[in-house]
Amino acid sequence: MTLTEQINTIFDAKRLFKLASDKAFIQLSRQINPRNLLLAIIQTLGCQSKANLADIHRNYLANKGMAIQYKLFHNQIKKEQCSEFIKGCFKLVMKHWVLRSLKLTSLTTGANFPFSEKKLHDGCSFQLHDGL
Repeated sequence: MTLTEQINTIFDAKRLFKLASDKAFIQLSRQINPRNLLLAIIQTLGCQSKANLADIHRNYLANKGMAIQYKLFHNQIKKEQCSEFIKGCFKLVMKHWVLRSLKLTSLTTGANFPFSEKKLHDGCSFQLHDGL
């Protein structure tokens, strides 16, 4: 399987829309498209050393071609369900790409993989490790 086929398999529009629906992030795809949002986030964070929400919004507009106001975009991104959607996407990538790359395909769910839970951090909170 080529790299392009692997990427298209992981980032299948129907699969991502179902994941977004399951996480209660999106019920109807009016202005926010889960696949385009995810690709804009990856493109922005992968290509820029200092990225912000406005950069993600700009890339989303460039990829999608349909205008969405910044405030509406921001209101969708700040939802708790958006971070759940991103976590689900991360798990999808880990399951379909990383586990297979590491030849750990017997772990179909990835439950025993050492990176079972990741916390998303937006920089507005502070937490010390329990051991300190």
